Amino acid sequence: MRVRCIQQTAVDEPETVFTDLTLGNIYRVIGIEAASYRIINDEGRPYLYPPALFAVIESGTDPDWVTTYGPDGERYSYTPELGRPGFFEDFFADDRDAILTFRRYTARIFRSP
Repeated sequence: MRVRCIQQTAVDEPETVFTDLTLGNIYRVIGIEAASYRIINDEGRPYLYPPALFAVIESGTDPDWVTTYGPDGERYSYTPELGRPGFFEDFFADDRDAILTFRRYTARIFRSP
């Protein structure tokens, strides 16, 4: 899935400005968590953002994504290597294995068309 950044200000929190996104830039969605898209921002970091910041320009997910649903019906979709519970917590805690897994994943997706 690819999206274009159409605004940098959160709709429900106007004081929140996402300066790590650039208006008009196209971003790849690398996961979906409940009501958020996980996007690799301008700093190369995989953060969660509200979908209202983006216009979908290419829908659909990669064929290897696995989707599960939480107890309230919220959707969680990731590739198997990024979707394990606690992966991004480990990544942001500077876990070496999580960082290497993420680097391999990004090298693969940015190499493909």
